[in-house]
Amino acid sequence: MMRGLDLPLNAVLAALRTLLVDSQPRVLLAIQADHTIVVIQDDESAVSSETILEPFDEITAEQAACIKKMCEGRELSLSLPTSDVLCIELRLPRRGIVTLREAITYRLLAESPLRPDAMHFDTRRLPVGQSSADTLTAEVAICHRHSLTDLKRTLTLLGLSVHRIGFTRDKSPELEFMFECAPGIGSAAARLYRNAALALGPVLIAILTILASWTFANLREQAVRHEMAALSTSAKTAFGLLARQAWVVDMDAIVRDEVPPSTLTAILNGLSTAIPSSAYLSELRFDADKLSLIGYGSDPSAVAAALGAMPGLTMVRLARASPANSGMVSFEISATVSIRGGR
Repeated sequence: MMRGLDLPLNAVLAALRTLLVDSQPRVLLAIQADHTIVVIQDDESAVSSETILEPFDEITAEQAACIKKMCEGRELSLSLPTSDVLCIELRLPRRGIVTLREAITYRLLAESPLRPDAMHFDTRRLPVGQSSADTLTAEVAICHRHSLTDLKRTLTLLGLSVHRIGFTRDKSPELEFMFECAPGIGSAAARLYRNAALALGPVLIAILTILASWTFANLREQAVRHEMAALSTSAKTAFGLLARQAWVVDMDAIVRDEVPPSTLTAILNGLSTAIPSSAYLSELRFDADKLSLIGYGSDPSAVAAALGAMPGLTMVRLARASPANSGMVSFEISATVSIRGGR
């Protein structure tokens, strides 16, 4: 009799999953220096976009009303301008890492010129092919905290309520990096599940009753395993204070061995003053002793000359320069870092 119920039960469960899926339409505001791209997604296949040829903080009341209308009934995400986000790749030793975010937090605290309370950051692990057995590679996006404050002030003046603030380089409603998420997003999804469950109450109760008689032993076994895992986690947390102290000391030695203290920190500090005000960086890559800087400016040659005068940088070369929007020039400059200690 139970085998005869397999097919209808599977069909009903598939229908329930379809009804309970979170299909909330979304809108992405991808802000750029001189325009704003509005990307709308109502389902997985229907994606449309529209470009507003005005800086976000200079849009008219009519354009603001149009954006607000697009956002009605949709979750609003906001992508920061490329000029406000610094994307870097970091290589970290696998030994001693508890979590990727903890390791990157320690690295940024040790080497970033910004105070921890003055920045937001998010990270993602790059594909396995870009790492090795001893190291892993992660991409980190960093933005200044005041960038979010200014944008939220503008959103408030426009009467827009944003759900997520982050950064993406693609015209997709999904953010690559998440800097801030409005409270209540999870509770809205919970209300969706609860309301659907109430609407299907009688059928759901009958199905759960049948399933409970079949799977009680498995559920009990899982509950016991969860309890044991929770107890193990609590024990590890209680015991981990001294272990964490030893880990921090070990990690400090590893990081100092991988990157001498005077390299990345000195370069980041020097870049903020060496680069002319007519140029800005959109991406910085640091791999061993090779440094690549990608950005926009009116005179890339002046940027290369300024970097060539920085201590610790040699073989500075303007690798690429091509016209971009608004009279700017997209450029890529490569250099070799002279590291102390003969490395």
